[in-house]
Amino acid sequence: MKNYTHTFTALLLSLLFLFTACEKEIAFKGEQEAPLLVLNGFVTPDSVVSVHLSQSRFILSNKQGFENVINAQVELYVNGVKHKKLVHAGKGVYRGKYRPQVKDVIEIKVSAKGFEPIEAKTQVPDYPLLEFTDSTLVYAEVNPQVLGGEAGTDFGYKLVRQCNTISVNVRDRAEEEDYYFVRAYINRYSPSGAHRTMVNVDLEEVMKGNVNMGEGVLDGLFEEDPDGTSRALRNVFADTFVNGKDVGMEFQFLSYIAAVKYLEGEKIMSPYSGEEEEYEIAVSAMSGDYYRFLVSSLMADYQSDNLFSEPVRVTSNVKNGAGILGAYSTSKFTYRFRLRHLDSAHF
Repeated sequence: MKNYTHTFTALLLSLLFLFTACEKEIAFKGEQEAPLLVLNGFVTPDSVVSVHLSQSRFILSNKQGFENVINAQVELYVNGVKHKKLVHAGKGVYRGKYRPQVKDVIEIKVSAKGFEPIEAKTQVPDYPLLEFTDSTLVYAEVNPQVLGGEAGTDFGYKLVRQCNTISVNVRDRAEEEDYYFVRAYINRYSPSGAHRTMVNVDLEEVMKGNVNMGEGVLDGLFEEDPDGTSRALRNVFADTFVNGKDVGMEFQFLSYIAAVKYLEGEKIMSPYSGEEEEYEIAVSAMSGDYYRFLVSSLMADYQSDNLFSEPVRVTSNVKNGAGILGAYSTSKFTYRFRLRHLDSAHF
């Protein structure tokens, strides 16, 4: 047994030496392919058509980032009709003047010296059928803060917190392939400008109140990750399991809307400060190519950390090149209200 142990130890040390001391750098002797044009753009009725052009990078290249393409000819077609060319606006961004309409078929054709011509096509989806269903407001005074004032006096603040629960429905169109992503924001407006804060949206939480969609529907709705891993695209879903049904969503927004000042036991309220806050719920319908690009990108990112899995090819609709041309249309619900401030307290 003792000799066996010595033999095994010697073998293990030999293997370690083999993998550490016998390293040799092998030069790549294959043929390096010419770079491809890479087009990325997402068109929407909210803005003019704009795309970004760059060139692909060889996998063994030491360059950081991707090189922009600034000398291209970029042609725009709408429903098969040629429009004015997109103009380079800097840093590889090409922009036109046409603002798409829903159902428009947008096609981009690109040619540039040293590259094979490319083209991509997408269709702008119709606006989601978003409707408001209910809202509940709850107010509470919280967090008493006692501060020292002038000699012989005491004053303090109590903050007024508002919890607004807003319910909306997305009425899915029957017999159509629909793909959605959902966002929420809190917008603050003041005389000096506006400030926008994104609210985290997890649809498994937002949609858990649905009772008319059938048992297990939500599990199927969100099953996009391989191997049952945690879902990264938490605000994206397809209508595969809810075709033609109403999808209910419930959002909760918390805000400190006022500061109540107490001076020697008396409540004092300040005048309106001139600031307002707004809750915004945005539901977007996106093209199928956009949705498949997002899902395949997620899966490729997940598989890149697994040494024993095959790489996932990210979906692209760019012929002879790489990238994605997608489209989306957005419907919004907003709720706006006033804020109150007191002296130096700002909420």
